[in-house]
Amino acid sequence: LRRLMTYAWPCLLSKNCVDPATRYHGHLLLSHIIAKFAIHKRIVLQVFHSLLKAHAVEARGVVRQALEILTPSMPGRMEDGNTMLTHWTKKIIVEDGHTGSQLVHILQLVVKHHKVYYPVRHHLMQHIVSSIQRLGFTATATLEQKRLAVDLCEVAIKWEVQRAKEEAVVAEEEENSKRSLGLDGLPDPKKPKLMSVPKSPLEIHRPVDKAHADSIVNYLLRLACQVSDSQATTGGSPGEILSRRCVALLKTALKPDIWPNIDLKLA
Repeated sequence: LRRLMTYAWPCLLSKNCVDPATRYHGHLLLSHIIAKFAIHKRIVLQVFHSLLKAHAVEARGVVRQALEILTPSMPGRMEDGNTMLTHWTKKIIVEDGHTGSQLVHILQLVVKHHKVYYPVRHHLMQHIVSSIQRLGFTATATLEQKRLAVDLCEVAIKWEVQRAKEEAVVAEEEENSKRSLGLDGLPDPKKPKLMSVPKSPLEIHRPVDKAHADSIVNYLLRLACQVSDSQATTGGSPGEILSRRCVALLKTALKPDIWPNIDLKLA
């Protein structure tokens, strides 16, 4: 293991690698090692940070492979894994998000690994909402950028769907726990005790802020209406397909257990 680490380590030093493909294949090797073995936190963060900043076109394929392996491993490789995941993702968005390719790279990571980011979703929502506005509603927005904006809206809705499911499970556990009590209010010795993991309802089951939910739903509404007449006549055009996807997401978002009290801005 030490020999493999020594072999791949120079790839983390930009002055040692001129070719991006070669450099990030070293990152891919290190990502495999980190996913399988307990590696020092400093090395894990250095590899992750380097991959987050790697938006060069010629290395895109191998960078995605490396992040596919490393990102799910982050929370389990250190005690503050979720905190570090959030910190570095936000840092890149804030400091380097002015570069279009860098912003797209980091947001595609969040979309791809939305389940990994679920526990820290509230720390990213402000940046996601701002990015949707920037990607989908500028004069030069491309169809690919609009698709990514819709992907981000979908991720926010998926997070809320998962939150609603978890809330329902917790409510059912509490109901079962009450039923397990005897008539005198004490636990019935004949019934098995339910062991539940303590959770913080304030953070884990806190819904997305209403302002963010309003923004996301109204973004979807606007994107759904952005199909031109020429696109609408073809039926199966990319713009029409994107519009239908927005409508489907709106139907999910406006369900009673997700966001029932949205302020729609139709003017």
